[in-house]
Amino acid sequence: MADLTDNLVDLIRPYLTPEVIDKAATFLGENRGATEKAMNTVVPALLSAFTKFAGSGNGSSRLFDLVKDADANDLLSAATSLFISNQNTDSRLNTGKSVLDTVLGSKRNLFVDNIAQAVGMKGSSILSMLSMVGTFILGFLRKHVNSLGLNAAGLGRLLTEQTGNFTPLLPAGVASLLDVGDGGSSGHDAENEISGIWKWLLPLLLLLGALILTFIGLKGCCNPQTMKLQGKALSSITLPGGVKLTVIEGGFDYNLFRYLNNAADTTVPKTFVFDDLNFEFNSSNLTPESKKTVDDLIVILKAFPTTEVRLEGHTDNVGEAAVNLKVSQDRAIMVKQLLVNAGIAPNRCATNGFGQDRPIDTNDTEAGRARNRRTELVVTKK
Repeated sequence: MADLTDNLVDLIRPYLTPEVIDKAATFLGENRGATEKAMNTVVPALLSAFTKFAGSGNGSSRLFDLVKDADANDLLSAATSLFISNQNTDSRLNTGKSVLDTVLGSKRNLFVDNIAQAVGMKGSSILSMLSMVGTFILGFLRKHVNSLGLNAAGLGRLLTEQTGNFTPLLPAGVASLLDVGDGGSSGHDAENEISGIWKWLLPLLLLLGALILTFIGLKGCCNPQTMKLQGKALSSITLPGGVKLTVIEGGFDYNLFRYLNNAADTTVPKTFVFDDLNFEFNSSNLTPESKKTVDDLIVILKAFPTTEVRLEGHTDNVGEAAVNLKVSQDRAIMVKQLLVNAGIAPNRCATNGFGQDRPIDTNDTEAGRARNRRTELVVTKK
């Protein structure tokens, strides 16, 4: 079962691969060893800064706005391209610096200087790294906000409940500046102190949250041990290579992962029906909420590089059969194109469209037609 206690630092680090660190060292003109040390520092430092900001005044709402404006599409590709110079580089740097100014205010320069001194890099290099990685982390948080249905308060809880994961990794100067603990100089004591506080404070907060949800009818995610998304249980899956995904238990991603990860199941072909992949009416354009489904599929296919699939589109019988056939084909092709754009080899993904010819339910009811409007993924090779 997924919960909010999954360590965010550990979830983010797999995206910042050795390849990303190599590119960062080259981009910044810094030693690779120092760059890697800096990367391991800026992630918890930024998360700590976001947490501190979320706990101040209307900070949670302002941080939530920053997160909602961030790009959460294809996080793997986003991480890989963080430190590649192109026409978007200046824009990314300026956006990141603006985020730092908003979150840290007058403390920004001290924040940068403390990290630079701790890792042995130039302040200008650290500012650039913070700016780049900061925008990526906002995109990462947006993906989780979307998938878990969190509001501003829920995002604040997500960060606050993980303070103990961040502070032991901070340089002492950064921890002191943010007033979040003793940092790396006494991480064990800081963690124990925070743990002791939460032994009594967390149950009270959870009880308060439950009461609020009961009285005002919000569908939030307060209890980290019983996380739900629109009544559906969530599960955290760990892919080969260590990347974690939060998916609906028993849903498309969950079942696909369990099948691919089970070497004993040699069944092919094996069909899986997308449960959160929707298109605009009579179009191959994905609805915005469907992008996460494709993003997660990309991550899974990259984790299982020998897997080959076929995307199959289906429609109901509303409209002309010839039009429905083309729409179903175009939808399958659209999904394939998104996979290819994200780095999935074209020969790993075939497509087909059957229009209204293969219904799995009656077309006489809206519920039946909704089931017939579907996209399937057929694994043709594990």
